[in-house]
Amino acid sequence: MDRYEFKLKPIGNAAIEAYKTLRTNLMFGSGGEKPNVITVSSSLPGEGKSSTSLFLAISFAQLGQKVLLIDADMRKPGENPANEKGLSYLLEKHLTVEDAICSTNYENLHFLPSGLPTQNPVELFSRDRFSVMLKYLVEDLHYDKVVIDTPSAGSFIDGAVIAAQTDGTLLVAKCGSTDAGSLMRTKQQLESLSVRIIGVVLNVMKKGEYGRCSTYKRYVRYYAKKSKWL
Repeated sequence: MDRYEFKLKPIGNAAIEAYKTLRTNLMFGSGGEKPNVITVSSSLPGEGKSSTSLFLAISFAQLGQKVLLIDADMRKPGENPANEKGLSYLLEKHLTVEDAICSTNYENLHFLPSGLPTQNPVELFSRDRFSVMLKYLVEDLHYDKVVIDTPSAGSFIDGAVIAAQTDGTLLVAKCGSTDAGSLMRTKQQLESLSVRIIGVVLNVMKKGEYGRCSTYKRYVRYYAKKSKWL
């Protein structure tokens, strides 16, 4: 198994506690079956879904759970050598799942990079091979949590196609950037594909910015009442 090292800047105690709270809500939220395969998406690029995916995956791994983080954004893959053996090659049947997965510098956390860019990500994710892979990860490789960083669902349809094949989706909104209308349209698009939205994460909110983010907070409170998990 190849190894990939995440190089992260410190995020502060408040952010760490926020991810622990998110993790707890996903584990013990009321109602329904707890999600094993979780997609993290947003309405637009640059709203923090990738960092949310990573820190959420790390948070689960710190509990001793076996966790896999998947970079499913083939439109803007992370720059790393592991991309030469990533998800796009796996879905094109050039690799096995075991050959594509990397270990990481975090105990219990594995990583599946996106692979090199492809011209047909929607077609790849629409094939049975992707849903079969997700089932194999949970049932045969015994991952407790699979966290998938998707393309922005409000911008690219492949994000919604991925989300429709998982147990639930977290939407990330960026304070002072995401508008409630865009978030609502993304929610409606996902729900039209029978995607289960399990919560909204309000990202990059600093002390003193509560007024600026009041619109998003009202949206989060409104939608959280309807959520099975958060």
